[in-house]
Amino acid sequence: MAIKIGATTVIDDSGNVKASQIELTDATSETSFEGADQVLVYDDSAAAIRRGSITNAALVGPTGPTGPNGSDGAAGPTGPAGPTGPTGPTGPTGPTGPTNSEWNQVQTYGGVRHQVNNNHEAGQTASGSQLRAANFAGQDSGGGLSGTWRLMGNTRSASNAGQCCVAIRIS
Repeated sequence: MAIKIGATTVIDDSGNVKASQIELTDATSETSFEGADQVLVYDDSAAAIRRGSITNAALVGPTGPTGPNGSDGAAGPTGPAGPTGPTGPTGPTGPTGPTNSEWNQVQTYGGVRHQVNNNHEAGQTASGSQLRAANFAGQDSGGGLSGTWRLMGNTRSASNAGQCCVAIRIS
């Protein structure tokens, strides 16, 4: 049996409430809905009010454009050390060294004492007349040497032993 208020049907013969009779401003507010909650929707193709779940009544449309890329994240930690690499190839053979083993000859080495009482640095050259053959206690064997020599160590004027180093005759 339909219920009418005045000439307006409020509840039809099936017990359904007429949508036109619902006053939304009197409804209790709700902020936490679930997909299974029920809603009334006007179905335009059927020209009727329909009931459905929120999930089924959700608007469906084309997929929107891809959003912009996010910013790069922070750098990660340094990884562990890798394994030791393989042994490299054998290098080329070096140049042939001096073959002359005679004393006071070009391309021969000797222990010398610098006679000039100053400091001298490795790599400097000295005239043989300023040098004497010597042991490393600073004892020399007398007369000067021939040619030009390159000092292979530093000499210092502090003591006889400090004035000694190895040298190579270069001319």
